[in-house]
Amino acid sequence: MSFYLLIPFSTFSESLIHCNRVWFVVAAVLPPDIGNLTSLTQLWLIDLQLDTLPSSIGRLTRLQKLSVRSNRLLFLPPTFPDLVSLQWLNLCENCLAELPDRFGALKHLAFLNLDSNRLTSVPECLGSLRGLTSLSLRKNRIRAVPEKLVAAFARLSKVDLRDTEIDVPPEQWKVVDFLVFITINLG
Repeated sequence: MSFYLLIPFSTFSESLIHCNRVWFVVAAVLPPDIGNLTSLTQLWLIDLQLDTLPSSIGRLTRLQKLSVRSNRLLFLPPTFPDLVSLQWLNLCENCLAELPDRFGALKHLAFLNLDSNRLTSVPECLGSLRGLTSLSLRKNRIRAVPEKLVAAFARLSKVDLRDTEIDVPPEQWKVVDFLVFITINLG
């Protein structure tokens, strides 16, 4: 059974360590000791106007689902790839221009949404995500996908590149005909 807690940050305490799911509702800054909630499996940080995530978030090694949708994140902390159990990640509607170098270490990640960020290219680290099956990069400033990443997309069932600035001729995409879903704006 999952449950939701509304947590006023002034009362953040050790009693929350055994929570299964926490939904933070009102905050401009996450407490630096959020990493102490090591039993969390799901965390929803939606539309909170967050500028940063504390580096202690990397200690949430049981976290399987994370949504940080509709915030103002410019970057992810270097400890982010320490979320080794992460399977589902929604980072859409932020200000991310790049991902941490070790992002490819998220070996269990199956779903990744990076829609509406400031990416100008597909991060090469995505090619290392062997468990990834669904990738969405809509509404970014992406102009091209490196050929080695096109080949890495072979294991994906969904790639969404709609509303990007990709101007690659379709003949370069013949290798992706095994994908269930892919759309590109070409004009």
